[in-house]
Amino acid sequence: MKKTLILVCAALLAAAMLGCTGNKLPTTPAPMVSPTVKPSPVQTIVPTPTAAVSPTAEASPTAGTSPAAGNETIEGFKEGEKIEPDKLPEKVTAAIKEKYADAKITGATYATYMEGQTYLVTLSGAGEGVDKVYVNPDGTIIPYKAQSTAKP
Repeated sequence: MKKTLILVCAALLAAAMLGCTGNKLPTTPAPMVSPTVKPSPVQTIVPTPTAAVSPTAEASPTAGTSPAAGNETIEGFKEGEKIEPDKLPEKVTAAIKEKYADAKITGATYATYMEGQTYLVTLSGAGEGVDKVYVNPDGTIIPYKAQSTAKP
């Protein structure tokens, strides 16, 4: 068995030697040219503002900040759920009293405005054309614009 194994190895070695010297090719492999690979496009993340300033925005107790500035998390927030007016935070009710002295809060709902949690507060006696406002948890008031349901 050993003799057979030695003979097979010797034959393979001899064949390999003949294959290397018989064809007169260089002993080092030729460099391979690979196809040109274009790099994949890189996705560029362009920062965008988190809030656009509305031309109809009015000054509020935190003047100079954008409507999204008060993007605080409201504890127990559930979109569309009603809140008793007396359960609103002090900052919210104080801001409304300061801006609309004669207004009465008749209702409130959790709402999302510009990707932030807010209160949609319904008012009576606030003045002409004002029956609802968004109020951020920090007291920033954002005018409410009713969505049109008319189809073009």
